[in-house]
Amino acid sequence: MFSDGYFQTELYKRRWIMLAVFCLLSMTNSGQWLMFAAVSDVVQSYYGVSAFGVNCLSMVFMAVYIVFIIPGSWILDRYGLKVNTLLAAGFNVLGAWLKFCGASSKGGFNWLVAGQTVTAVAQCFILGVPPRLAAVWFGQNERATATALGVFASQVGVALYFASVPLIVPRSSDLMITSNGFQMLYGGVSILCSLIGAATLIAFEDAPPMPPSQSQAVLQEKQKCFRMSYKESFRRLFGNASYVFLLLAYGIYAGVQYSIATLLNEMASQKFPNQDVMIGLLGFVFVISGLPTTVLAGVWLDRTLAYKRGTIFLLSTAFLAMVAFTITLEFARSIYGLFLVIAVLGFCATSFLPLGFEFAAEITYPVPEGTSAGILNTSAQCFGIFFIVLIGSLVEKAGALVGCLVLCGALLLSVGLLPLVRADLQRRSVDMYGEEAMDTSLPDGERFGSSYQQIPMIVSD
Repeated sequence: MFSDGYFQTELYKRRWIMLAVFCLLSMTNSGQWLMFAAVSDVVQSYYGVSAFGVNCLSMVFMAVYIVFIIPGSWILDRYGLKVNTLLAAGFNVLGAWLKFCGASSKGGFNWLVAGQTVTAVAQCFILGVPPRLAAVWFGQNERATATALGVFASQVGVALYFASVPLIVPRSSDLMITSNGFQMLYGGVSILCSLIGAATLIAFEDAPPMPPSQSQAVLQEKQKCFRMSYKESFRRLFGNASYVFLLLAYGIYAGVQYSIATLLNEMASQKFPNQDVMIGLLGFVFVISGLPTTVLAGVWLDRTLAYKRGTIFLLSTAFLAMVAFTITLEFARSIYGLFLVIAVLGFCATSFLPLGFEFAAEITYPVPEGTSAGILNTSAQCFGIFFIVLIGSLVEKAGALVGCLVLCGALLLSVGLLPLVRADLQRRSVDMYGEEAMDTSLPDGERFGSSYQQIPMIVSD
């Protein structure tokens, strides 16, 4: 410790190597989540299953996350980044090879479900890593950027699979061509996951020798005599009204995004049949258009701390873009008209992910970042399942217009919840004012330490 309340900190170059390896791991995992969405009709005919059966290959990721998020978050908090990420890489490799066993049309779908389920378990150890990795290894002016890059990789994976899978597995009346396409897809993914798993084993470490920021140093010092239990973390999170409002807004938004990504083929093919490759490109544009803003949003947050204004702006624009998408899908005579509006929708929707993680970490400090992010993702999965089942049924029975209108209403609701979030940036206060600010980060009667001083709290507009 340099002086009262302030600790020595240091940044290590290794942090960028770890972030790069994690990004590759996240890309391969997230891509497998929606790898069948762009060729859902091909999967139906090849394996002889219903549209709901194909949608279940996506929804299993959400259902498994809800079941495994508590042990996943506990392992991240209790055993650290290395053990958590190695488990993620192991399950990711196993799930990919199980899908490789499902290339045959006879009985292959069962292997597909098994592989997707195991890969979904890997996701439980992956989604909470970006804010945790950023907090443990990166400085206070890099955290939002590092989190944004971690989320960025996930979206890149989805985009690459959306664009490439229809080319690898083309629509064909020849069963052998389709079979060869699936074998090439599963085999390539399995080899790639195995190589990244080996890189993870070599690159990852739990924590640097010296903490990267004052807030992280204070936590490490306090944990020598006090460790927050998992039960206590949950109590603090759900006792924080601002976090609960953010949790609902984030879950609704993410559920809408997941349903669009999963059901885009079904919605667009009603109006534009036999356009698999173009619809796959629509999904690619939906994801890829948000990638620049995902990174820029992280850099912008590190500079301005405007969490509340940023989230409200992005979700409001996403709502307007969803309205434009609904109108265009209903009245456009060419599929090319959808590209611009879906690019704007993706531009706003995707970049909200890192803002949500970092906003939650700030207003819930000193609760572990992996726990607050894990519960955000659980909300996203619950709403994702709800919207996919509901909108999928509406699209099939009443048409894409009705489904899109419901999604518009859901986005409007999420925008209305954000003004209720109070933007008290507790972690940033500790970064600026040192150890003494820790006392104002906790409720009365539950503070670390014995002394209490009134330290200014940083509040974001």
